[in-house]
Amino acid sequence: MIDDVSAASAARGVGVVTGVATIVTGVWAIVGRAAVETASGADVLVLTISVASIIVAGVAATVLLVPGRAVRDWMRAGLGALLVVGVLAYGFATTSLVARRPGSTYVDETSSTVFAAATGACALVTVGAAYVALGRDSRGRRATLRWAIPAALLTAIIVTTSLTMAVGASRDRIIDGPVVGDSVASPDDPTSIDRVAFRIRSVKPQVWWSTAGLVLVDADVVTAYHGATGRVLWTYEKPDVLDGEVRVINDSATSTVVLAGSVVSMGLDAVTGRVLWRSARSLFGGSDWDSGKRVVVDDEPGGAARVRFGDPRTGRTAFDETMSCMPAYASQAHDLVLSSCDDRRAVRVIDMETGRQRDVRLSGTLDDSSWASALGNGFVAVGTGRDAPYSVSVVDTRTATEVDHFTSDLVPISASPSGILVMDQPQERMRGDGRDVRIRDVRAHRSSLIGLGSLRARSHEWFGDTLLVASGSDGFAVVDPHTRAVTRHADVCTPDQYSSARTSDLYAVPGAMLVFCSNEGYLPYTMEIVGLN
Repeated sequence: MIDDVSAASAARGVGVVTGVATIVTGVWAIVGRAAVETASGADVLVLTISVASIIVAGVAATVLLVPGRAVRDWMRAGLGALLVVGVLAYGFATTSLVARRPGSTYVDETSSTVFAAATGACALVTVGAAYVALGRDSRGRRATLRWAIPAALLTAIIVTTSLTMAVGASRDRIIDGPVVGDSVASPDDPTSIDRVAFRIRSVKPQVWWSTAGLVLVDADVVTAYHGATGRVLWTYEKPDVLDGEVRVINDSATSTVVLAGSVVSMGLDAVTGRVLWRSARSLFGGSDWDSGKRVVVDDEPGGAARVRFGDPRTGRTAFDETMSCMPAYASQAHDLVLSSCDDRRAVRVIDMETGRQRDVRLSGTLDDSSWASALGNGFVAVGTGRDAPYSVSVVDTRTATEVDHFTSDLVPISASPSGILVMDQPQERMRGDGRDVRIRDVRAHRSSLIGLGSLRARSHEWFGDTLLVASGSDGFAVVDPHTRAVTRHADVCTPDQYSSARTSDLYAVPGAMLVFCSNEGYLPYTMEIVGLN
């Protein structure tokens, strides 16, 4: 039978070991808590459990160092009360921690959550050991050491076994990313579009440009291609949990593939496929993500608005501001343009990479009907009016200046690098049967109309300052806005055995101009993407 001395020594030995274990596991959990942003609020809970456990264990370990003759009844009574409260709090906290992982079946079960639970358990053992030790007589450090050594070995075995089982059991609950590909440099923009560099067959694909070329989404498969050669860089079949939109967000030097889900979202490097983040609290995803936009604007009480701008490389919110009115806004690359609530003839250009904010004075006056639209190549249109005629200002975000102001029955749809605009009806991108192209030069402040002859404009894309116009079964035409010359390009689509191919769209990516050829004769519907350079 264990006497009081042995029992007290054993309790002190165990208390010392678990006290040290509390500190180690607590620090580990705190350092790694950012990873559990995969669960809403779990990082805050991990921090709370870890800090509270370290403090409690520190108090208990301090009491263990009190000489036996200095022990007071109130110390033991306090430890008893702390132990009871601690057990209840630990049960509640660990239950909440498990509940806040949005379905362990969906998200990473990180070591941080496991260590937070271990920290709380070790703290409770430390308190219990101190309670036992203070209730019995204890003499000599050797006796304590004899019990501390096996207690340390037993604790190490239990902790190692628990972590191994937890990590092993969680492997099938981790959302794995694609096999990481090689990093490649951004291909140069083509100087001509006379050569077919590659052809890609797909069924109703979604395509975005990236710094390496293009990213194609076909059903649940995401594939990245090199823009100059069409070589596959990486491919990924997204799991069912990533049930939302897929979108590529481009900054000045990086491209990120955002795979949104109603529960959790994930960000991949568009060049290599490397997983950048997983999160259930990201601005990119869930009910707040509006059609893949980088900017989220929510109504606030009293007519105010909360404006948030996401960082696609981290999944975090880079800009968060509540404004007194609902602003007109547009984002382009890393720039955010916001109308002012106090000055109705000004907008702000905010660089999200540097935090720099610049005010731009407008020639027109904004009101509640004002809107903003990103045109590409650094240009943003800020207009007023729900119906024609529209008062339009064109802002160059690179210089933060108004470069043009005009009134028109049409609105700008896109801009070339030098500031030539394509004009059309709002919310459309020349998806009609028009036989002409309406353009405006923001430098010369002049609008003009270019006839296409027998061609019908279905869509358009800029190739430098040359405009390419898709024209269905007629292929596409090359339009020079300066000379007003229209040249029909040789057809590049490949008809299949059942139907004729139609040029339905054009899209510029680094390294190539993409021509979308649709074969609409018989099912299944197929799309051929032809890369020209």
